Amino acid sequence: MGYGGQGMITALKNNDLLRGKRKKLFDKENKTSSHKYGQMEDHMQMKSHEYAQFQKDLFERMKFERKRRLQMRLLVFGITVLVVILLIVFANSMDVEMFTPNPNF
Repeated sequence: MGYGGQGMITALKNNDLLRGKRKKLFDKENKTSSHKYGQMEDHMQMKSHEYAQFQKDLFERMKFERKRRLQMRLLVFGITVLVVILLIVFANSMDVEMFTPNPNF
């Protein structure tokens, strides 16, 4: 490479070295931050009956949300069909002569 091409290659290499590798925030392998009081431990674990109740509540909530979403979709679909039908009926019942210019006026 002539005419300064090597300088551009060197600059790109230096940019890569300066930038370094980006460390992910939740990457467990490359954990760089140290905890002040040691590793966090979760002592609040659910018992099996608590987990079963949690799952039951979660499934009920999901069922309610699914039902609500279906109702909203049906409502929107029904309103759309109603508007289209009304537009078709209005277009067929419209008197076209009403919009033509009247020379006797």
